[in-house]
Amino acid sequence: MNTIFNIENYQNYYGSLEFQRDLMGYFRVTKSKTEPPYPFIAHVDSHFNPSRIEGCPSSSCEKNFYFSFCLFFHALQAQGISILSGREMMEKFHVETRNPMISCGMGGLMHPAHMLQEAGLLPEGKEIPAYLNMMDVILPAIHSQVEELSTYADVEKLYSLIKEEVMEFRQRLDKGELHPTHLINGL
Repeated sequence: MNTIFNIENYQNYYGSLEFQRDLMGYFRVTKSKTEPPYPFIAHVDSHFNPSRIEGCPSSSCEKNFYFSFCLFFHALQAQGISILSGREMMEKFHVETRNPMISCGMGGLMHPAHMLQEAGLLPEGKEIPAYLNMMDVILPAIHSQVEELSTYADVEKLYSLIKEEVMEFRQRLDKGELHPTHLINGL
């Protein structure tokens, strides 16, 4: 893999309309049944999604990896907010940011790694070293992204939770271990 990752490209992608379009294009996004409604991805299982390689948001491997990690990070932010500030604050986050709430195909809010697995977006085989390299390169960007969520949760606690989950995700990928299905019990 000759993919060159950098923080600026990752940050530009995560905060862009391109990522939002990719998200809407890869998954079936509907409105929640709440008031006010927010975008909701009811099922992330791969039965309805295009192939990860051919149908993923970009023909470049770099964007495919960014898309996968951005999805993981987005779900992790929302669930971290729920853990620290409650379900209502998590729903407020989705309403105000217009970022979709994501559920796995089994229903409920599952661990972000489990969502990637169901969506067919986990790296496989020879892709894993490049994916781990990407995570190592962009990890410093996460703190500044979490700082933008101070309205919804204590930034330092949220950052600590997210960083720990990202590092555990990285370790499991590196060792070829299974990912958990739940991050938050009872959701």
